This record gives sequence, structure tokens and C-alpha cells, in this order.
Amino acid sequence: MTRSSPLRRTQLASTPDRAIRSSFLLDDRNTETSHLDALAAAQAEHDRVREAAIRVYELHELKEEHQRILDQERREQERLKAEAEIAAEEKRLQELRAKSIPKPPPPAVPEPPKPVEQRPGEIHRELKTLRKDLMALSKAPGSPLKGRVGTFRREIRVAIGQLTSGKGANVQPTNRIMAILKEAVSGRIASPPVEVSRFLAESRPSAKVANSGAGLPSLFIYLINICAKGIISQFINECGANPKAADPIGVFTAQLFSHKDFQWQGQSLIDILLAKFRIVCPVLFGFRGNDKTERGRHAIGWRKDGSSWITEQSHNDRMAGLGAGFAAVSLRDFSKSSKENPYPPTHYWKALAGIVNSPPNETSNTQYVVLRSMIEGHEQRFLNFYGNAAVVALRLALVEFPKRAPEHASAAGTLRALAEVLRTEGGLDLA
Repeated sequence: MTRSSPLRRTQLASTPDRAIRSSFLLDDRNTETSHLDALAAAQAEHDRVREAAIRVYELHELKEEHQRILDQERREQERLKAEAEIAAEEKRLQELRAKSIPKPPPPAVPEPPKPVEQRPGEIHRELKTLRKDLMALSKAPGSPLKGRVGTFRREIRVAIGQLTSGKGANVQPTNRIMAILKEAVSGRIASPPVEVSRFLAESRPSAKVANSGAGLPSLFIYLINICAKGIISQFINECGANPKAADPIGVFTAQLFSHKDFQWQGQSLIDILLAKFRIVCPVLFGFRGNDKTERGRHAIGWRKDGSSWITEQSHNDRMAGLGAGFAAVSLRDFSKSSKENPYPPTHYWKALAGIVNSPPNETSNTQYVVLRSMIEGHEQRFLNFYGNAAVVALRLALVEFPKRAPEHASAAGTLRALAEVLRTEGGLDLA
């Protein structure tokens, strides 16, 4: 068998593995040149790897920058979208507001009520206007009021003039007046309606009551005014010399103004009477004045006869009658009645306090006259209402108040005299 020939050196280096293995077998493997070649190859490989890493890093940086730009762009788009939505909502809101139903105007603010002291004068003027209008209407051809107004007026005046003391004495005149007023308020005699609030100091309507409309027949209001005038005239003409005559008139007054058919929305029309009281006797409502001067006399209700003042005696008689009449109206006891008191005793207390609390330099003989007539004959009713408080008030009115009177105030002595009468005849010691 023929022996194979050995491999040549060139054949040993023909493959890579053999080349690597064979390089370790070479004689020059540890020479400086081979080491330099190896270092150069390693440096080249290092540079290649480093450059590849740098390229990868730069590519990563570019991708991150690109992503950052994309994110910023997305956020900017979202912001613009949100702003556009807000602008659209605001525009839609403005359009809705423009289309909304306009709000109704606020309710008119009512004028503040005028001071109480002005109202009586205004009511008095309104009553004069009503009388003028009704008289003109009654004279018109074919008017249902023609001839009736004057007849009713005279009948009421006569009936009030017949009021007197005595059980059952006033039934007939009272019934006649009530019948006339019912005929007027029912509308059986046609007359234009009139707004009732014109004749009230303050409107305090109640619900679900008779006469709840805005107005009442003008004839009825006119006849109530005639009743009020008749009451005042009786106080002036009959009660100055005879204070006891005020009581039956006070009873009639209470019956008239507490009658439910003669009220408006549950409110008494007694302000019509009080307006006249305020005109003729202002001191009952806290007004003061020097009765020695023109201005002072006007303030306290001193009447003129033509261009001259009436005499002091005539004035005092008027004031005495009005003071007694005021007490007869304001000291009525409704505790056993189903009706409401149209003018409760608190008004009497207020009137008395308004006089007694006057400063010493503002007192007048008129106050002393009115105060005495308010108390004389009415002290027991006052005591029944207020008890010990009334005793204190009477002591102030009849003992302390006269002490502050000027020396020339002759009427102040009548208060001290009344205190003595109450002590000796009634056993009420106010000292």
C-alpha cells in the first residue's frame, strides 16, 4: 500500500481554524512585530466597537429628541383643542344668555309711610274732597243720590244728638243710624266706589273678611264721616259742662267702629274719627304749644271765630268736652265682647303720658284742662285696666305734674283739687 505523502505547510493554513492554531506554532509568534500587529488589530476593533456604540447612542438621542418633540406637539395640540372647546362653550353660553327670557322688573319699592302726625291732616283733606265730589254727583240729573244724601245727613245728626244716658234710651237712634249705614254699604243706593286706604292712617288688611275689595261705596264713607263729625260736635257742645254726657256717645262710637259690616278688610274705620280729634284737640296726641302766642294756639287747637280767637273760657270748655270724649272712647271694656276693640286703652295711656311727660317750659293751661277731663269720672275704668300702674300714673298726673306748672297756670290747681276729691270721696290717696 502506497504511503500517503505528508501535508504541506500551505495546506495547514488553508482553513481559518487551522490558520489560528498554526499561528501559535509559528516561530515568529512572540516577536515585536506580531505584538504590534495584534495591538493594532485590537485598537482597530476597539475603535470599530466605540464608533458603533457612539452611533447607537446618537441614534438613541435622536429618537428621544424626536419623541420629545412629538410629545410637545401632542400637548400643544391638546392645549389648542381645550382652548377651542372653552371658546366654543363661552360662545354658546353667550348665545344662550342672549336667547334667555328677560327677568321681570323688580317690584316697585313702596314709598315709605308718611309720619303719623301728617296722616290725620291728609285724611281730613281727603274727606273734604270726597264730600265735594259726592255733592256734585248728587246734584246731577237722574242721580240715585239726589235728595238722599241730604236726608241721610240730617237723620244721622239728629240721631246722634239724641244720644243720652239711661238704659235703653239710645236703642232707637242707634238702630236708625245703623240702618242708614247698612243701606249705604250694601250698595242698595248706587254710589261710585272709593279707595278706602285714602282714609286710613295705616292699612293692615286681614284675609277672608267682609268688604275685602280695594274700595267701598263713597256714600258709605261720606256717612261715616258725618257720624264722626256728629260725635265730635256732641263732645264739644255737651260734655264740657257735663262730662258724664260723654259716656253714651262713647258707647255708640264703640258700637259703630267695631261693627264688622262697617269695616274694610277687617280693619276699623276709626281713623276717620281720630283725624278729626287730631285737628280739634292736638294735645291728646302729644302736641304742645304756648297758648299765649299765635303759633302756640294753632299748635294746641285754639279755634278762631272769624279773624279773632275765641275766648279762653270757650276754648277751655271745648278742650274739656274733647278730653272727656276721648276717655269715653278709649276706655271701653271689650273683654266680654266677641268684637275687637277699635281703640284699646293703650291709646289712653299714651295720650296721658304725652301730656304728663311734657318739659316744664312746654306745658300749657290747655294740657291741664284736657288732662283733668280725661281723668275725672274715668279714673275707675283706668284703674280696672292698669291696676297699680294706673295709681302711679294718676299720682304723676294729679300731684307731680302740677308741681312743675308756672305760677300763672291757674288750671294746674284743678288737678290738685281733683286729687283731693279722689282722696275724700273715693278713698284713693295719691299723696
